[in-house]
Amino acid sequence: AAAVAAYIFFRGFYAFRKEQVELKLEGPAEIKAGETGVWKLGIVNNNETELKDAELTFQFPDFSRPVASGDFNSATQSGSQLKQTISISTLKPEGLFEKEFRAVVYGGEGFDRKVQAVLKFKPSSGSIIFESVATAITKIISFPVNLTAEVSGETVSGESVEAVFKIKNESDTVFQNIRVRLEYPSGFRVEEFSENLFEFNNIWKIDEILPQESKLLSVKG
Repeated sequence: AAAVAAYIFFRGFYAFRKEQVELKLEGPAEIKAGETGVWKLGIVNNNETELKDAELTFQFPDFSRPVASGDFNSATQSGSQLKQTISISTLKPEGLFEKEFRAVVYGGEGFDRKVQAVLKFKPSSGSIIFESVATAITKIISFPVNLTAEVSGETVSGESVEAVFKIKNESDTVFQNIRVRLEYPSGFRVEEFSENLFEFNNIWKIDEILPQESKLLSVKG
């Protein structure tokens, strides 16, 4: 009897393979700043042994804003704004766990935004904790806040010149904490501006710009 029990125990333990637990993560390859990205995550247990006390940690992209989504009954969720941890009590043999993560992605054109999923798990017949990691990269292909300028093409030395800058949010998303940096030509002395400028009179702070909203800044000197 002891020999049979030992055989069953060791057979169950060694039949488990880490690589038989598949962690798949898919997301958009490209996105516009201000759009909502959707990442689909799947966990498949191809072992003959069920998993227990698994923990999934999902890291959203930097500077993104996660969008709430429904959770599965088999999982509990917690975590900070950009990192969420999900506890999965069991995952049966040939079992599948799926979840979608959504977030509004911000950043400049050409920036890469990375998401990462880390799964910690162990077989029900053992105490060794295994870990699998999956990542996905999304590139920001455009920034929908446009900036245009109007200024006289000619002047004479000592004459007052006014430059008008228009910034417009062409998207349906609110953008926050935008900074516009002015670079003055040599010999230009700032005399008057329509909005407060900071640092060396060359930073314009926009706390918030609403969808389709326009803002103007004028500088005289």
